Amino acid sequence: MDPAQVSEIIAIYQSTQSTTFCVAALIALAVYSWFINLNDELSLFWPCPTKGVSLLYFAIRYLPFFEPVLSMITAYPMSDEWLAMSIHPDLGFRCDLILRVGQVLTLAVYIAPTIFSANRAYALSEQTRFIYCVVLILSLAPFFVNLISSIVWVKSANLPPPLFCSQENLTPAPISLISETQLSLIIADLVVILVTWRATYKVIKETGGLLKTSITQVLLFNVLMQRPVNQSALAAQYLPNYPDRSLRTSLHTSALEPVRPGTRLTHIPSQITTFGDVSYVPAFLDLLMSILNADFLLNLQKAASSSSSSYADSAQLGSGGLPSLNFAAISQSNHAGFAADADDVSLPEASPGA
Repeated sequence: MDPAQVSEIIAIYQSTQSTTFCVAALIALAVYSWFINLNDELSLFWPCPTKGVSLLYFAIRYLPFFEPVLSMITAYPMSDEWLAMSIHPDLGFRCDLILRVGQVLTLAVYIAPTIFSANRAYALSEQTRFIYCVVLILSLAPFFVNLISSIVWVKSANLPPPLFCSQENLTPAPISLISETQLSLIIADLVVILVTWRATYKVIKETGGLLKTSITQVLLFNVLMQRPVNQSALAAQYLPNYPDRSLRTSLHTSALEPVRPGTRLTHIPSQITTFGDVSYVPAFLDLLMSILNADFLLNLQKAASSSSSSYADSAQLGSGGLPSLNFAAISQSNHAGFAADADDVSLPEASPGA
């Protein structure tokens, strides 16, 4: 056999093995993140009625599980029509069907973070629908480009071992350039950053010297630590009871943000192939994006629950504190249909002669 062919076979085999190991690592990372947050998830989301914020959390948390699992399925021998299962010869999956489902799941992972980012911009911009639409449209542009290219130019290919069920990407260079530049995503993230800076500047200006720590320090702390150590203590320290609802909301959504304002490390689907030079970094960035977004929603739900509980106790004692708002409450009238997860607690009526 020609030495060049031998080298090519070895390179393909090594690439296939690397892909398999990376997929296994992605599954392990997703399971680990889910496991360490399972108690909070069971107590904060599962007992609550189904609402927009709950659906958003479940989409962000569980959709990334399915695509790596489907990638593992395609690593087994498959005919042009069906993947024969060892448990029964008549059971199996079509190669083309598995790849199409995997493409849909890969693209669907980016919808929930897009809605999340658009709603955050909507809340911090004092419910400006124009900002919401701009961020949403710019963020969804790569989604539709990749969806069209997956339907039209990405084809399934049943190749000899060790490749088995693979995909052939015939997307034209101009279309690929639109996705790879991520220009629309950069503009969308810049819009969210500017809205966040404007909101935090307003908070600092209106609070004056009341805040012991700057918003910048709080954001840096959350970026480095991912999650606050004591969510209720953080809320009590950085969320004073202001009569201005917009001020409290801006402070709440800014102080508890665990990642950068764009909240999307990358939106370009990481189609792992076994040909040529391949970077596996985007696959891990996509999963980290989902983990950080899910952690943020857990933190926000935990802070809202702690604030509501503290307020209920203070209301019984007659302290007259106000509950802090959460991200979903300020966005309940937007297109995503979010609703507040914590009921508003009314102040007790003053008794005569009090």
